[in-house]
Amino acid sequence: MSGRGPRALALAFAPLAVLCVACWTFMLCLRGAQSFDEVQLANLAWYWRHGLLPYGDPTQPPAPFNPYGPVCTWLIAALTGIGLTPWLAMRLLALAPTLGVLALGVWAIRRHHGGGHMVLLLAGMAFATRPVFWIAMRGRVDGLATALAVGGYLLGYYGQRRRSGLAAALLMAGATLTKASMVAAPLALAAALATTRRRRGLAVLGVWLAVVAAAVCWLQVATHGVYLQGLQRPISHPLRPFEMAFRTVTTTAPWLLWILNVWRGLDRGQRRACYVWCWYAWLALLVGSITSAARGASWNYLFEFYLVLTLCTARLWATRPAPRLAWLLALQVVGGTIFVAVTENPRPAARTQTRLHRAALERLRPLVAAGRRVAVFHNAGASEALLELGTPCGLDIADGLALTEAEVAPLAAAALASGRVDVVLHGPELVEWRPGSALSLAPD
Repeated sequence: MSGRGPRALALAFAPLAVLCVACWTFMLCLRGAQSFDEVQLANLAWYWRHGLLPYGDPTQPPAPFNPYGPVCTWLIAALTGIGLTPWLAMRLLALAPTLGVLALGVWAIRRHHGGGHMVLLLAGMAFATRPVFWIAMRGRVDGLATALAVGGYLLGYYGQRRRSGLAAALLMAGATLTKASMVAAPLALAAALATTRRRRGLAVLGVWLAVVAAAVCWLQVATHGVYLQGLQRPISHPLRPFEMAFRTVTTTAPWLLWILNVWRGLDRGQRRACYVWCWYAWLALLVGSITSAARGASWNYLFEFYLVLTLCTARLWATRPAPRLAWLLALQVVGGTIFVAVTENPRPAARTQTRLHRAALERLRPLVAAGRRVAVFHNAGASEALLELGTPCGLDIADGLALTEAEVAPLAAAALASGRVDVVLHGPELVEWRPGSALSLAPD
């Protein structure tokens, strides 16, 4: 840790650490939902708790909109069954695995390659990026999915026994069954082991593929063929992959400049040793960028890339520390901390959600008590209130895909025509919708 660069980097982490602890404590103590994504996960967990598979034809409401695999929502339901609130359960499932896999990565890199305490410090750079900071403190599937994928990659690459290879395949299969786009880790592992332990790499890849295929086939049969239909999202942003790739340059330029300078100073043998993490990082960026073209995608598709990039940075530091260039990493941490502090203050959203939730309870409680079957959309507070009153939301696809008025109207009409919904309410004021009426699609 000697030298001005490492000392500056250590000091740069002080405000980031304070910000992370403050925001994590705030979010873990909140009792209700703080975004539609959290409401959606709680809605899907409701089905598991009532002995139902949370999958259906999303174009035939009130079937749930579920673009995720079963692992995360089932775990939320299981943790809720032992006394946790669904909001605390899903936030712990995002935060704890993220912290755990970073600690596991640091332990593996220090044990096999060295690097000292700086390796531990560099792993914390992940939280200076908006995707990781934002997702780690909210209920999203990305934290758990990425932790399973990276954990499997670590076991597959650094493990030597067959049991570690089997565990790696199962972890990466769990990641894919949490979020279908998590395929970079097994492909990167097979490539990393291609020249040294090819049989191990192919065996892990084969087991991963077999487990995922078997699980998907079972879910297809159990859901009468609608499981894969729910995972499909329309391609609405064909240029989004280029935008996502460009975001990594605009938001992490000093970080990437440090990596480039260190890479230029490595000899051929050192570069070959670091390929393992570098190729995983770029493959995660490629997969995340391509899949981000789907409707509803955002920064979260870069979560895996940034988490792997921090471990790649730690690996490069263990190979060639370059303390004189550490000021670039310090600049990245300071800039990233300022960026997330300005853009990710959770308090305004918490106040808005609480207001909508209280108003929705007053509006919905008499309807539910009277036996009316209610579906709501474009009001996350009302969706949370329905769950509190013991019934799921039947039109979450409208918010999940940010549908236009022309797209919502036939779905709302179908929900009423199905006979399983008596009234459809929408918007901040929970106005009743009837066929032919106008929709207020302003975001809540």
